[in-house]
Amino acid sequence: MVNNLILIRTIFIRTRSTITKQSLRTLCLVLALCGLAACSSTPKNADGKSGVNAFELVAQADKAYKEGRWLEAEQGYRKVIEKVPQDYYAWFRLGNTHLRQGRIDSAINFYNEARKRNPEQSKPYYNVSTAYIFQALNALRQADQLLRENDPGKVTIAMRIRILEKLIDQPVDSHKSPGGSVLTNSAAANSAPVK
Repeated sequence: MVNNLILIRTIFIRTRSTITKQSLRTLCLVLALCGLAACSSTPKNADGKSGVNAFELVAQADKAYKEGRWLEAEQGYRKVIEKVPQDYYAWFRLGNTHLRQGRIDSAINFYNEARKRNPEQSKPYYNVSTAYIFQALNALRQADQLLRENDPGKVTIAMRIRILEKLIDQPVDSHKSPGGSVLTNSAAANSAPVK
């Protein structure tokens, strides 16, 4: 914009007799409007589509998360990560969406990614420990199914299952999530991993 004004001034000085003050004002106004129009246009991606900024993507993903629409929230956080790969929050929330869907292994991976990006945050540590408890619970349940009814190990396994169920009958987040959702032992036990 400044370069345009300098150019106009140079042209005006050289051709003072042919350009009136009114035509110069009109020309400045037209250039200013063109500049404003250029500033207000939506940026385009490499594929020519309108770009959505990361803040809008987070807001959309958070809305789906709050409403318990885990797959939609997951897609939203993945888009955030594509735009801002170092965003701790998106990795963390992606882990939460997977854990709430019973996708424990991938949840652990996403929590670990969040921990790499912000090792000072306590939430990913808490949630990854919760995911490991879910894994242990699933392993104990499988072991219980494989043992014969009269096997003395069934008593030990049943005791451990009760202990783990008490541990995980708490919110997944160390702080209440905006969605207010809580993954309990029954929800994780009945959730089949989505592939």
